[in-house]
Amino acid sequence: MPKDPAEVVKRNTPKAFDFFWASDFAKTSYMTANRRSHAQYVASLVSGDRFLDVGCGDGTLLGIVGHGIGVDYSAVSIEIVNELGFDAYVSDAKALPFADESFDCVACIEVLEHSREPQEIANELSRVLCCGGTLIVGVPDGSKDSWDGHISRFSQTDIVRMFSGLLLSEVHVIRNDFIITFCK
Repeated sequence: MPKDPAEVVKRNTPKAFDFFWASDFAKTSYMTANRRSHAQYVASLVSGDRFLDVGCGDGTLLGIVGHGIGVDYSAVSIEIVNELGFDAYVSDAKALPFADESFDCVACIEVLEHSREPQEIANELSRVLCCGGTLIVGVPDGSKDSWDGHISRFSQTDIVRMFSGLLLSEVHVIRNDFIITFCK
């Protein structure tokens, strides 16, 4: 396996993400000022008491929000988030271990572009979101995204279409990312 975490993570597997989150790079260099600012902005959109962060990574968003549950398919990521004091579970985003309509707010930031089946993830996010709840989806602008670790690329229209069963609330463009909120 290559030694560079940024190269390994391009494989988009749980083992690759375990390697990434255990690396010194993830602990010291990944959370740039731009990434932190991005997470703070997303946190400002979170509403409700029952919050789920899908693809929670190192728990940055949960830490800013101050409450919630995380899921990620990296066991190392989940260990980090549990050590921060949050409930977090190893789970594939295509099969979330929660009942229908369990959450007031669901965030899925920088996840869909790593999947070959983003519509399956979209369906799960919608399923666990309660009626009246808010879904926050963040993806890179597909027209500007050239990182070869991203399997899927999206326009704003693609994301809106993917969540056509929900009401579009707002579209935010931050640097080269779309942050789109929906209501159920």
